[in-house]
Amino acid sequence: MHYKHEVEAYWHNKYQIQHFQIQHFHSDNGNEYDGQLFQNYLMDNNIKYKPSPPYKQSMNGVAEWKMHTTNCMAGSILAKINVSSKQHLWAEAVTTSVYLRNRLPT
Repeated sequence: MHYKHEVEAYWHNKYQIQHFQIQHFHSDNGNEYDGQLFQNYLMDNNIKYKPSPPYKQSMNGVAEWKMHTTNCMAGSILAKINVSSKQHLWAEAVTTSVYLRNRLPT
């Protein structure tokens, strides 16, 4: 995505590919999801939009921490493999770390 008006089309395509119902959408209130098309898309699909309060970075702490953990896990996965170019495997490492993170007990 390069422009804010592309958000609705991106989410529509991604939502159609995935076979699960999104119930809540949280964002950091960065205005990229404030467009009327995207808001209408959320309402049409019964998705509750929950932006964080403006200027409250502490409210994003859990998301930031999970992102940091995911990136660290992906880096650790890539550090253990013997491949000359690891850059093309970053997406797979992140996907694997998210998969593992969702199955950890804590």
